[in-house]
Amino acid sequence: MLTELASEHFDLDVPREIISKVQKSDLPEDVASFAVRMTEAAAQGDEVAMRIIDEGCEELATLATTVVERLGMESPVSVGSVGGFATDDLVFKKFEEKVKNKIPGAEVLEPISNPVIGSVALVMEKIGEEVSVEDLRDLDSEIKNRLE
Repeated sequence: MLTELASEHFDLDVPREIISKVQKSDLPEDVASFAVRMTEAAAQGDEVAMRIIDEGCEELATLATTVVERLGMESPVSVGSVGGFATDDLVFKKFEEKVKNKIPGAEVLEPISNPVIGSVALVMEKIGEEVSVEDLRDLDSEIKNRLE
């Protein structure tokens, strides 16, 4: 199923062209935009898609663990994400499971998903204004509410 979705998404006639297309893509959003289709395939039981999500979440949980260890943080810690990767429920639950296995007592926060939020944080930092995670979450929620 994943192969068919990828062929359709990248407008390819031959499935073996998928790897070449992905490797040659200059735009990360070309590849990133396929994530929605991959999570759909995983939700329908595609084993390859499920394995990709599992391995990706494992790697991200390992990165979170490394940050916690290097900063000398003690449990309980909050682990969050920014961006669309964990806005899919299946991906979020898998990420949460992996983090909690690696960091006992961790709280995995819902992702801040609107792409504008990162820009706002950078601008605030640039002009010397402090912005808290709570402020960014509030802004993210407000944007979601206005777009609905």
